[in-house]
Amino acid sequence: MDTSEMTKSYYRLTDDTALRSWQFVPQAFYKRSEVDAKPLNDEEFDLMMLCDGEHEIPYSRLADSLTGQGLIEPCKKGEKSSEWSAYKKYPHRYFPEMVLMMTGRCNYNCIHCFNAKDNEPLMSEWSWDELRDLLDQASDAGVHAFTITGGEPMYHEHFMDMMRYIYKKNMVVKELNTNGHFLTRELLEELKSFGCDPLIKISFDGVGHHDKIRNFIGAEKTTIEKMRLVVDSGFRLMSQTQTNRINVDSMMDTARLLDDIGVVRMRFTRTNEVPRWTQLVGDASLHPMEYCERMIAFAGEYAKSGMQTELSIWNLINLDPKRKCYRLVPVMFREGQYRPTQAVCMDCRRMINVRSNGDLLTCLQIGGGLDEMGDRFENLHEKKLADVLMDSRWQKLVCTNVHRISEVTEQCAACKYFKYCGGGCRAVAMLISDTRADYIKTHGSAHGLPFDEKFYLSPDKTKCAFFHGGWYERAVEAMGDWENQSEISV
Repeated sequence: MDTSEMTKSYYRLTDDTALRSWQFVPQAFYKRSEVDAKPLNDEEFDLMMLCDGEHEIPYSRLADSLTGQGLIEPCKKGEKSSEWSAYKKYPHRYFPEMVLMMTGRCNYNCIHCFNAKDNEPLMSEWSWDELRDLLDQASDAGVHAFTITGGEPMYHEHFMDMMRYIYKKNMVVKELNTNGHFLTRELLEELKSFGCDPLIKISFDGVGHHDKIRNFIGAEKTTIEKMRLVVDSGFRLMSQTQTNRINVDSMMDTARLLDDIGVVRMRFTRTNEVPRWTQLVGDASLHPMEYCERMIAFAGEYAKSGMQTELSIWNLINLDPKRKCYRLVPVMFREGQYRPTQAVCMDCRRMINVRSNGDLLTCLQIGGGLDEMGDRFENLHEKKLADVLMDSRWQKLVCTNVHRISEVTEQCAACKYFKYCGGGCRAVAMLISDTRADYIKTHGSAHGLPFDEKFYLSPDKTKCAFFHGGWYERAVEAMGDWENQSEISV
């Protein structure tokens, strides 16, 4: 179109688009159904700032492009964007997600979990008034997506009220963690009715073993029925399996069942040596190198099985059978990609993890360790979310960069593999650190162990063993001709 044909129009942001700005992310937008904000360049941002129904905007290829992307739309003069869509600037760092443990209560009595039915009198949960206030604060702080977990979240009498309220506030539920017991076709249809389409993650602890580990007679039969219901209802389903000496021999049978059900992803997780588990079953956790051996063998067998479901083995390997590729989780950085300014855990850096008692955690996996030590971070019953996001002990930890590990820990600084592992998992590092072991040996328990940055930045000994023990090479050998998307020079 030549200049003689150019016209001016009024524009507004579409109802599915929200213009946002954070510290270090000054120009971005949310799409209503997507989790992450996306960046804008200067020209895009400046034009979208004028899309308020008041400014006349000349035709341009950029305006045409933004319209085609569904970010802006022509409108009548004075027709403003919605309150949610309108530009908002936040003074703190970008945190798009919240992991919300809405209750610590559960109807199952799992032998590996502190949130078991046995402990219900000890469990806390958010009241309905407290939940609404927290969700209002989250919305006001630019949080857009939630992972809902427990305990068993559907055990909370206001579970559906909370789900509806999240969508009323133009936020979304990304994931729902559940044992599946309370799922019904009617509940799933109601979720659909207000646009809620989360990845539903159901725990299933092995063919022939689920009842024992969930400590609930009939749990296996019920869980299989509920998983099939989720898939039949058109939701994406992910399975989560605890792996230990009790059930490790059933992993392939379990994988075949899950693949037949139609899960989009199956995740196998090492059962850690948490107090309740060791008290009830003793030394039933797979020792870290035993876990590596058994699960790498399982991954290799799975790769040859012809199953097409994505497989994730916690802290070890992720397989994509459709593309015949895999990624070794201990490799945070591929060859030549080490970034010292990256956060020590990218998941923790973007998620606000909130316990049922209001405590903030860097990740939910460290909750039991902190309890054992008698320590805690900030609490959202005591402080406002906006204040915590600006400056807090929790915020400083989740924003810690990888280079701090090598600065604080001589072992990491001297290690040739540090540029690949980046120090490993902070939760695992805390759980099995030498500092923790020495303290327990001296004092009989971890209670009173001082939590400081040095403790948080301990080496992850499982990653040390993985690289120095030759497990990288063994994993590559087990995966045969599949593409290694975590290739390094060793």
